Amino acid sequence: MNHRQLPIDFAQCYRTYMQEIQYQEMPAEAWDQRAANMSRHALLPSAYTDAFLKQIDFDQITTVLDVGCGPGTLALKMAPKVHKVYALDYSQGMLDCLMDNACKLGLTNIMPIHLTKNESWTSHVPVCDAVVCSRAGLDHDLAALLQKFTAYARHSVYFSYLVGGRFDIAAISALMKKTKPAFPDYIYVMNILYQLGFDPELSFVSIPGRLFDCQNSEDFLLRMQQQYGDLSSEQEQLLRQFYQQNHTLFATLEFGMKWALFKWCVSDSQAVAV
Repeated sequence: MNHRQLPIDFAQCYRTYMQEIQYQEMPAEAWDQRAANMSRHALLPSAYTDAFLKQIDFDQITTVLDVGCGPGTLALKMAPKVHKVYALDYSQGMLDCLMDNACKLGLTNIMPIHLTKNESWTSHVPVCDAVVCSRAGLDHDLAALLQKFTAYARHSVYFSYLVGGRFDIAAISALMKKTKPAFPDYIYVMNILYQLGFDPELSFVSIPGRLFDCQNSEDFLLRMQQQYGDLSSEQEQLLRQFYQQNHTLFATLEFGMKWALFKWCVSDSQAVAV
């Protein structure tokens, strides 16, 4: 691989920052609890999913490895276009929902793989024509993860990463006095890939945030409780005020999310399983 030099080692900067903020991946059990609800949205129309799939050249691939597949948001739509989809996730609950969805759709070419991104994939995961990783790219060592994806792809890798580094709404977290540091921004991905010797294609997609379909103030408070835990009477009052002042904007880009979509090509010499 043709590594390139930059004055700043972005791979090490990323690792150091994730150590400083004490990043911990969400336990599999937490995703198991979310699986059923997320599964209900897996087949719904999505501007994000459409944008992610649009960048994939299905004429060039017959096998796909979907890393962090969840309940099948991408896998279920890719399966009719390819010979085989290998769907990897560390949440058994997500994999169960995926296969239930596949059965309902009559899809028989999806193979679930119950592993984490960081476990050894040797003897468990095949090298595929393409590797996709959608909204599942946070890691202690991003450079190692991107290299691993590259090692398991014959032709191309498709990867998305959150722009701005925040899954929460900063104004609400500040109101609750529970502000946490943002994750590293998408530009780290671009610079790390450059330093690894790749020239990735980059595009963006903006989508409504998690509050876009919030029905009323009670629904809003329930969501806040699920995110931040039990609310004090003072916090409830502050949140009700916030809702009254801002709820008409919840479906706008001001409260939306923006994702960076990366695509890079892989030579045959780089597709060696690690």
